Amino acid sequence: MTHLSQKQRDILRTAFAVWGDSNFACTSLADVAGRLEITKAALYRHFENKDALLAEMRGQFSDDYCATAECILQRTQRTTGSLIDAFLRIGMRFLLQEPAYVSYFAEYFLPQVLVWNAELKPSFPERLGSIFAQQGKLIDDAIVREYDIKDAALHTEVQRFVFVATAYWSALYVRTPHMRPRTETEYAGEDTFEQYLCLARELIIHGTCAGAP
Repeated sequence: MTHLSQKQRDILRTAFAVWGDSNFACTSLADVAGRLEITKAALYRHFENKDALLAEMRGQFSDDYCATAECILQRTQRTTGSLIDAFLRIGMRFLLQEPAYVSYFAEYFLPQVLVWNAELKPSFPERLGSIFAQQGKLIDDAIVREYDIKDAALHTEVQRFVFVATAYWSALYVRTPHMRPRTETEYAGEDTFEQYLCLARELIIHGTCAGAP
């Protein structure tokens, strides 16, 4: 997003925060302008319309996720446990950049992930779709190597469980179970990052083993 001015970046950050408060149920430009203490007319000088702003938000979400994932995946061993650890690190590091990404993902991407198939890939930004596909192949190959699953449907469900479980536990690191952003007193930050990740990893590995005897 290097092409954006500082003011455009401020608007993007504010839009994520303001619209994230309603889990993106309300996407009013007036609310964004009000938080910034500018007029809607002033906002339109930086973004032509709401669609232009949403397009930049989609791009920022994609760029931040891909940069985080690429950095972590390149140094990850190709075992189920190591990949679960990596997926959690990706999710937690990514969401720490912008906690409103939780509700943004749930609104715009989660339904597609839950029913993932080849026809849905074009609806993702190209780079993001490629990273999701890479993660899917990595965990798929690891499950094939480490578990004796004959049923194709069960194999798919185990893979999906890993994706959904890592996304869920990553989200709970920055949000409460009701998806409300954690306050400073509720969020312990970096001090508990590794402890939280270790607990979540063990729970997910246990669930994976239970689903893939």
